[in-house]
Amino acid sequence: EKVSQGLRHLYLRVCQETVSEDVVEDVANEAIPSALTPLILPSPPSHDIPSTSQVQSSPPQQPQSSPQAPPQGAEFPTHLFQQILDTCSAPTRRVENLKHDKAAQKLDFIKLKARVKRLEKANKVKSSKLRRLKKV
Repeated sequence: EKVSQGLRHLYLRVCQETVSEDVVEDVANEAIPSALTPLILPSPPSHDIPSTSQVQSSPPQQPQSSPQAPPQGAEFPTHLFQQILDTCSAPTRRVENLKHDKAAQKLDFIKLKARVKRLEKANKVKSSKLRRLKKV
């Protein structure tokens, strides 16, 4: 019981360190230009009121579109997230399977103990009958 808790604690610590190292490494390798580049704001309009001829001759200004920034939740790549989940869930599944196997073995052990008791009891009865027959 204490050993399994210690191993579980050690496993979780190693898993967390591995995941954090991978995340730091991947974040350092990935360039996120939309978050790092400053937004270019259009210059404020001048206070001079243009004449109608100036307004018609100039083409309409298009707002500058910056590259689409990923939504806040999607900054972390899904394949990396899935890889981390697989890395951490595989040993967890193994632990669950071992717990299941342990429970199954415990049940088998209990059944075998009961069978041994039953057979020993049957042997006692047989031996006592044989002793009685020998006396007669």
